[in-house]
Amino acid sequence: MVIGVVAALKEEIEPLVETMNHVQSSKWGRRSIYEGVIGSCQVVAVASGVGKVKAAASTQHLIDEFAPEAIICCGVAGALNPKLKIGDIVIAERALQHDFDLGAPDLLKRLRKRWLKADRVLVELAVETGKDLGFEHRIRLGRVLTGDQAIGTQERRQWLWKNFRGDCVEMEGAAVAQVCHMNGTPFLIVRAISDSAGENLVKEFKQSLEKSAADAARVVLGMLDAWG
Repeated sequence: MVIGVVAALKEEIEPLVETMNHVQSSKWGRRSIYEGVIGSCQVVAVASGVGKVKAAASTQHLIDEFAPEAIICCGVAGALNPKLKIGDIVIAERALQHDFDLGAPDLLKRLRKRWLKADRVLVELAVETGKDLGFEHRIRLGRVLTGDQAIGTQERRQWLWKNFRGDCVEMEGAAVAQVCHMNGTPFLIVRAISDSAGENLVKEFKQSLEKSAADAARVVLGMLDAWG
């Protein structure tokens, strides 16, 4: 079984690469592609870079070159749901591009119909894995919003929560989901909360990135170990 993993940053992908057996790396443009074995899975992973275009291009490359049976997007995100705290882990049941603008008066109504649903089997496996890791009080099923902007004000955070009820916000997940949907490839998004998507964004992100990224990766690693 071949599983693809897409993350934006090296801090988000390194915990997986360090765990791979028989790891090999190759270059695709400026990106490094890592191939190795985790559990019974052949894993191919890439740090795409930040943003929807880079994430989408990297996802399509993995699909074209390696034909994975599923793709997991993992890493960190900012909290929109006021119940979420730094360190919580969101297993996305669906994802949406919140900045996809149709330029129509009923824009929000149309956007709300564009949620992309994650593979149910993968969602359930991620939840069970989180429980096995002792994360049961931190795991949340939820919705991920994706856009090409860092959310760093309470006003914008509250607007996204009010209009979309997305639990967290990041810059890649829904783009990965869209490409997977177009190719008929099952997908999952695993995000650990690194910040509150408010005025303290930069400080919180820097302080929690390494640990939050590692926790999201632990869920993915647990899933890969359990597969097969």
